[in-house]
Amino acid sequence: VYHHVSGIDSIGTISRDTKVATRDSQLKVFTVSMEEFNGRMDGTIQRPAAKKEGDKMNIPSKTQQKAAKRATKIVDADVLIVSVEVDDAHISDIDTTIAKAIDTDSIDTVILSSIRGTGEMKNERYIASKERHDKMEKRGQKLLAAQRRRLEEENGDNADNGNDNDNQNSGVYFVHMTPNILAGLLFFLLFTVITYIGITCMGAIASQDVYVTKMPTVGREA
Repeated sequence: VYHHVSGIDSIGTISRDTKVATRDSQLKVFTVSMEEFNGRMDGTIQRPAAKKEGDKMNIPSKTQQKAAKRATKIVDADVLIVSVEVDDAHISDIDTTIAKAIDTDSIDTVILSSIRGTGEMKNERYIASKERHDKMEKRGQKLLAAQRRRLEEENGDNADNGNDNDNQNSGVYFVHMTPNILAGLLFFLLFTVITYIGITCMGAIASQDVYVTKMPTVGREA
């Protein structure tokens, strides 16, 4: 009897881990309800009869096909994972089913376990994420400390070599403008002046500003 549950988060987790554990032995794993498990032990759930060829009269519906397919999987399964909803009204049924499964000769092993609560799972995930965050933060601090040490060493080397660089650059002069920059500024100034003249000329174009509703008679235009 294990009083601590670890790694059992849901039915899907149990099914996945069981399939991984039985992959080499090629055992068939299937999840059923308690009623289906009792039907498997009682023999009420059996493999459906094979359909006769050429029998087009008795065509099963989709629901019947799904039920037959599920019954086949239940009968052929080597490992059954029984999902039981905990309810005070069914505790006696659970005890009866467990005792019956233990007494059944065709069942080799019966394992009774419980699924962890949602709150416990959330707390564990929160703690795990916090631990990962702390590790990442410590790793980042180490990287920053290493970079800071390298920068300090480089600054120290630059300070030591400062006097030598001053002596080497004694004949070097810096200008505020290169010929390319000057040519660009002059071209921009020329383009601005031409654009201003063009816009001014276009604005000076005038048209008729007096309109009448009735045109003058012929010969009296002036």
